[in-house]
Amino acid sequence: MIPLLFSAAWAADPADPAAGDYRSYLDQAKFFLRKGWNEDARDQLELAVATEDGRLDPEAWMLLAKVSYDRFDLGRARTAADRALVQSRTPEQATQARELLEYFDAHFGVVTIRGAQDGATSRLHLQSTSLQLDPDLAAWIEQVTLRVTEPVVLPYILGLPGGDYVIDGEPFTVTPGEATEVALRTQRPDLRSLAFEVAGAGYLTLGGRAAPLLPAPTAALGVSVPVGPLDVGLRATIGFQPFRTPTDPLNVGLGVGGAAHLGWVLPETGPFFVRPALVGAVGTIPGFGLPCTEQADGTFLCDREAAVQQLFVIAPAATWGADAEVTALWQDRRRARSFGFGVQLAAGARAARVPPGGRVLVDQFRDWTVTDGDRGFTVGVARMAVVARVGL
Repeated sequence: MIPLLFSAAWAADPADPAAGDYRSYLDQAKFFLRKGWNEDARDQLELAVATEDGRLDPEAWMLLAKVSYDRFDLGRARTAADRALVQSRTPEQATQARELLEYFDAHFGVVTIRGAQDGATSRLHLQSTSLQLDPDLAAWIEQVTLRVTEPVVLPYILGLPGGDYVIDGEPFTVTPGEATEVALRTQRPDLRSLAFEVAGAGYLTLGGRAAPLLPAPTAALGVSVPVGPLDVGLRATIGFQPFRTPTDPLNVGLGVGGAAHLGWVLPETGPFFVRPALVGAVGTIPGFGLPCTEQADGTFLCDREAAVQQLFVIAPAATWGADAEVTALWQDRRRARSFGFGVQLAAGARAARVPPGGRVLVDQFRDWTVTDGDRGFTVGVARMAVVARVGL
């Protein structure tokens, strides 16, 4: 498939410092190549060139170029051939590496396939619309076409022989020796695009009615999926809300909630994932205190402005509202099953409403009710979280 002629010119000098421990990787790779186990050979060669001596060995780089080419990875093959040329020690080695690079430039172009959002996983449908007479290049196209039907992470870089193609309905032309970029207008997401987020946060409720509430530790578990350039997701939250009362300096209640976010992932941010989002949230916040006055029928009426306060009851509030949120974390989304770690900041408002009443034990069980004007109110919220994100 490829015009490579390996000769004694590529054999390493045993006395050379480059013939160190990496030689065991190189020898193992040659054994695998003789057996036809190209994938195993490539793994050994990658280990070889990752060593200090192996990085200087043109033979290891040239073998890696051949194996990468046979695995239809033009980008790695070209990089390896370039390193072989740089590290060449003889005119013969330099000539062979240069001829290989010239072959790549004469027949192939590098194509970058971009989706609406970096890091999304998609299955691609590639079709050649040009007649390819070279059987080796035709076989290359066939193999690349098969490979991209499996889930790939966008942006995805591939090498193709010169010619005309269509990928997911987008036509493009590959010119040998040149780079081409294709932006997909439509993108078929795969379930592997799902990402899970786990967050530990400090949650602060603000406002006059929230004065007795202290900063609350909360935890959240969410899932999100890319939809075009957007990121859509759901999360569940749980937290312990500390609060004060006129008689107790510290009490703790349990608050739960749920939220949905609609975010936009900033493009061209490299290994960083930055997502501003709008969040709709519902939940409960415990710890709202109400003074109450006993009525003639033995029940209690709760009113924050009551002149006589004979009882103090604690009620949870049901809340609903919206937040502005920014998530910023490090995550290399070029790989599937990537892990990210960073921070999340949010601020917003909640409409809150305490229940109309309940029962309380005062000598015996007594009913209490809340005046209508004291049931509904508004609070502000702020949240700072540490977030871990795992992409499938």
